[in-house]
Amino acid sequence: MTDESAVATAAIAAMNTGNLAGLVFDVDKVPGDRASGDLPPTYVTVSVSREQAPGPARAGRDAASGWLIDAEVVAQTTSNVRDVNDWVSAALEGICLTVNGVRTTPLRSAGSQAATKGDAVGSPAQGLSSWTCSL
Repeated sequence: MTDESAVATAAIAAMNTGNLAGLVFDVDKVPGDRASGDLPPTYVTVSVSREQAPGPARAGRDAASGWLIDAEVVAQTTSNVRDVNDWVSAALEGICLTVNGVRTTPLRSAGSQAATKGDAVGSPAQGLSSWTCSL
């Protein structure tokens, strides 16, 4: 049975190339110390949740499970967040992930949240994009 960590690993591998190389992490594995705020200036965290499968995935095959992949970008400015979100979109849009030897349906955008800057002085900007697929 496939779990969230297997899908997250495949999504992280797909994103950790090109402009995103070295910037993409599992949500709990960002290098540095959150408590002290000692984190990279720009990074992407990936979290995955299971959702109801949408039914037939493609001709002759029923989807066994649906997956929602969230990519949260954290950077110093909203402009940087938008740029990195563009890189995330370029890396994920329409690709099929291989999870435990099985290919997913092509990833589709499930929406996004605009880049926003926190209210506290020195707080980073953040943005979120979501992607969905079936396995």
